[in-house]
Amino acid sequence: MVVLQSTKLITIVNQVRMMLQLKEKPLTAIRKPLTHCCKPVDLMRKDRAEATVISIVSFSAQCLTDKTVENAQEVEPMVRQCPHVWIDVEGLSDKESVYELLKIVDVSEAIQRNIFQVHQKPFCQQIKHELLLVVPILRLNGQLELQQLSVYQNGNTVITFHEHPIPTVQQVKEDVRNQHSLLEKDGRLYLLQRFVESSIDCFQPILEQYSRELECIEDDILAEAQLNAMQEIHRTRKELLILKRIMLPLHNTLRQYARDSEYYSGEGDKRVARELLQHGTHMFDMVEYYLNVTSELMSLHMSTVSNKMNQCMTLLAIVAAIFLPPSLVASIYGMNFYEHNSPWNMPELAWDLGYPFALFLMVAISVLFLIYFWKNGWLRVFYANQQGRDR
Repeated sequence: MVVLQSTKLITIVNQVRMMLQLKEKPLTAIRKPLTHCCKPVDLMRKDRAEATVISIVSFSAQCLTDKTVENAQEVEPMVRQCPHVWIDVEGLSDKESVYELLKIVDVSEAIQRNIFQVHQKPFCQQIKHELLLVVPILRLNGQLELQQLSVYQNGNTVITFHEHPIPTVQQVKEDVRNQHSLLEKDGRLYLLQRFVESSIDCFQPILEQYSRELECIEDDILAEAQLNAMQEIHRTRKELLILKRIMLPLHNTLRQYARDSEYYSGEGDKRVARELLQHGTHMFDMVEYYLNVTSELMSLHMSTVSNKMNQCMTLLAIVAAIFLPPSLVASIYGMNFYEHNSPWNMPELAWDLGYPFALFLMVAISVLFLIYFWKNGWLRVFYANQQGRDR
């Protein structure tokens, strides 16, 4: 009988373990997958362009000129005559043409050296009336692509340098064509603000992707407490740290630009610098917010796993408390001390109802324990969890 009770106990414990075993389902089967693969190895920096394309947009309240030039000499008369000039240089492989253009616009040598460095952190360089802002441009194109946009401004002339096509450049050209009559006064500030804001706004769709992903991970944790959820959280956190490393120098650059403009620029420049700094600060705070969300999700995951483990241990304790008293009864009556050998031995061994009495005693003790556990709410916890999973 002792062996039979022990076998039953082992069988029930194994069944409980199988019932409480966490099912490992991939998160991608539940949540919507990301449209990009933003892993650290997938942060791609494009190589230099093979050709250099120079286009010039000159505008005033009455006229607009937009054309692509074959050599830098064609730029000089437009720079000298037009009130507002924007020159876009795509690709820096033809250094002779670019150097010739920089000489026509009278760009200082210190700024020229920084223009030809295509893989550098965002920064702000201001020499007398010259201003150079280097900002990152992020794109989601199957993977995270990082480009550099350099914006040079001197007087009413603005020059942008980049290695590959950027959608923002084409969009700004369309806006200038439609609104050139309204940009007579602050054309250079409009261009400067648009290009820097485009660098800041490129973080927005990426953060929206992470927002949806973190919400799905949170739902998965609360629903199943999956074991691979922690790996997903760590992966997302690493990707957000990449964005932070890109955004932090940009934020510092905007802060430096806003600080320098208080001393060297007019009221229009100060206003634009403050607006750009406010915009960049907002985006940087969003990156910090989602990093904090990943930390909270880690804590939530650990708490959920700990609660699951506590429930498992509670159920095992209940099973042990129910089956240990019957095991004790079976052990006592399994000692076989017959009454005819001693008056102190078991009279129930010779009793006709001894075996039914022992079984009744075992069942009665187990039922009493079940009623006690139910009244104290131990079993209701598992019943409520099962209803939550069924929903």
